Amino acid sequence: MVHLSMSGIATYASPVRIWLTQTLSRQAMLAWGVVGFGLFFVVYQKVVLLQWDFAVYYTAAKALAEGGAPYDPSHLLSVAKEEGGNPYGGLPFLYMPLFARLLYPLTWLSFLDAAWVWFCLKCLALEFILAATVFLIPLPRTLWSWGLLHGAALGFAPFSHDLTTGNIAIFEFAFLMGF
Repeated sequence: MVHLSMSGIATYASPVRIWLTQTLSRQAMLAWGVVGFGLFFVVYQKVVLLQWDFAVYYTAAKALAEGGAPYDPSHLLSVAKEEGGNPYGGLPFLYMPLFARLLYPLTWLSFLDAAWVWFCLKCLALEFILAATVFLIPLPRTLWSWGLLHGAALGFAPFSHDLTTGNIAIFEFAFLMGF
C-alpha cells in the first residue's frame, strides 16, 4: 500500500506494518490480553511450586482457619507438614490477620491447587496492569504497543521476581492502578 508522506514523497507501508499499527478495539485488546495471559502462564508456570511467599500466606491462612496462630513459625511448620506437598520453609507471616482471612477460600483447596489459582490470579492482575497502562498513559492502542508492554513486563525484574516468589506486589499494584 502506498502512502503520501508530509513531504509529498510516496512511501510503501507493508500489510504487516499496517496490521501492527492499526488501532485495536476493546474486544481485540481483550483477545490479545488472553494471549498475553497465556504468554505469562507459559513462561512462568515452572515456578508455581517455588512460590515461597505464597506458601507462607497459604499456611498462615490454613492455621488461622483451624483456630491456630498465624504468627508462630513452629505452628506453621506443623500445619504445612500435616498437609504434605506444602514447601513452607519457616518464614514468618508478617501481614495482618485480615490478609490471612482473605486467603481463607484458598485453604479449601490443596496447596498445589491453591498455588495454581494464586498464580493464575497474578497473571490476570498483571494483564490488568498492562491494560490500565494503555488507557491511563495515552499509549496508542496498537498491537505494536501491546506487544512492547508485554515484552517489557517479561523483562521487568520486579514482575518476574513477584511471579516467582508468589508475593502480593502485583496485586497491590493492580489495586492501585484501579484507582
